[in-house]
Amino acid sequence: MLAVLAGCAVQPPDQAAGDHPADSVMYATVEEWLDLQQEVGELGAADVASRLATVDKSASTGQLYYYGVLNQQLKTYGAWTVARDTFRMLQADQALTKQQRQLAGILRQYNQNRINSYARQRVLLNESAKLQQNLSDSEGEKQQLAKKIQALTELEAAISTRREE
Repeated sequence: MLAVLAGCAVQPPDQAAGDHPADSVMYATVEEWLDLQQEVGELGAADVASRLATVDKSASTGQLYYYGVLNQQLKTYGAWTVARDTFRMLQADQALTKQQRQLAGILRQYNQNRINSYARQRVLLNESAKLQQNLSDSEGEKQQLAKKIQALTELEAAISTRREE
C-alpha cells in the first residue's frame, strides 16, 4: 500500500523540479504526508488513541489529514468510516494540490474497501452461524430418528419373538 502511495509523490519525467518552483513544494507536502502516514503506522493503538484526543482537525488540512491517518490506523469499523469521510473532505478540497487530492482519494478508497470487507465478513459470519445452527438442528433430528429406528427395530424383534412362542 505504501509503495502505491509513494507513487503519487513521484514527479513526472517531463516536469523538472527547476522548471516549476512550486512543484517542489507541492511534492514535499505529499512526501510529508506519506512520512506522517508511515510514522502513524508504527504506533500502537494506545498511542493512536492518545494522539487522536489532541488533534484539532479544524486547525488545518494537515491536521485533518493527520486525523484521518490516525483513525485509519485503528482496527474498528467506526474509525474507518471517520477516516473515509475525512479523506473524502480532503479529496474535495480544491485548495490542495492535485497530488494531495489523489492521495486523499486513494486513502478514501482504501478505507471504503476496509468497510466493505468488514460488512461482507459480518454477512458471511451471520450466514455461517445460521448454517452451523441448521447443521446442529439436523444432527439432533438425525439422533432422534436413529432412536426411533432403534425403538422400531426392538419392537419388531419383540413381536417376532412373541410369534415364535
